[in-house]
Amino acid sequence: MLAPDDLRHRLPWAARDLTPLRGRLATIAARHGVPPHRVALAWTARRPGTYAIAGARTPAEAADLGPLPHLTTADLTDLEQ
Repeated sequence: MLAPDDLRHRLPWAARDLTPLRGRLATIAARHGVPPHRVALAWTARRPGTYAIAGARTPAEAADLGPLPHLTTADLTDLEQ
C-alpha cells in the first residue's frame, strides 16, 4: 500500500480500489501454499509484453520472492475478473 503522501497517488491506477484483487490474490495464494506477492509476480510475469520487477530490501525479502506458483486456468480466470 502507498503511504498517504506518496506522489504515485497522482497516477490513475493509484485511485483504484484494489481490495477485491488483493482478496483474490490471497485466496489463490492459500490454494498454492505461497504468499500473495508470489501469485502477483507469477501473474504479472506470464502476461505478454509485461515484465515483473520485484524489489527486495533485505536478503530475507529476496529469498521470499520465489519459487513462483504455476497458475492454473482457474487461477487466471479468478484474477482476470
